[in-house]
Amino acid sequence: MNKINYRFFDQFEGIEVYDYEAAMIEDIRNALNDLSVDLISTADYYPGMPERFLEVMVEHIATGLPDSCYWEYDRQADCCLFGNYDLLEKTANMAEFDDVMAGSPREKDEYIREYLFLYACEQAYKELTDECYDYLTDKELLFLLLISEEWDLDYLNVAAKRVDMSNEWNRADSENFMSVVYEIIKKLKERASV
Repeated sequence: MNKINYRFFDQFEGIEVYDYEAAMIEDIRNALNDLSVDLISTADYYPGMPERFLEVMVEHIATGLPDSCYWEYDRQADCCLFGNYDLLEKTANMAEFDDVMAGSPREKDEYIREYLFLYACEQAYKELTDECYDYLTDKELLFLLLISEEWDLDYLNVAAKRVDMSNEWNRADSENFMSVVYEIIKKLKERASV
């Protein structure tokens, strides 16, 4: 009869389980901040569709696509999978991937990232819009201004302060409103390019 050494399992107590969602949101925000201002400027082609913009621009960074390798080594992916096999099973069931459980650790990790990606984009955008405007980076603020279907006056107010155009912004009226807005955005693009 084999004795089970329960003390062996004690070493796993308190180990933090990798949070795919939080890690992917962080990757998405970092990737957004790494984009060139020219690429961020294309956000105005996606009005009201922030998740679509993020999907197009940063998916390869947050998921490892197109080369299907987020991690370089299987053991890195194994560490992420530890404690996340319920998420892996859910991914396999929901996405109807037949070969998920037979794949390598890196492939399993990739399936989870692909499955969660659009949700992570939604959450990253929500996090950006919920964050205090003063804490947004210039690129994040520019993205939020360009992706909005309507001009958000709070974002414009913060942007005007950052580019030293508060006086012009406060004096803007119906005749020069649009020209002031475009000048604020132009200067914010310049500032974000530095």
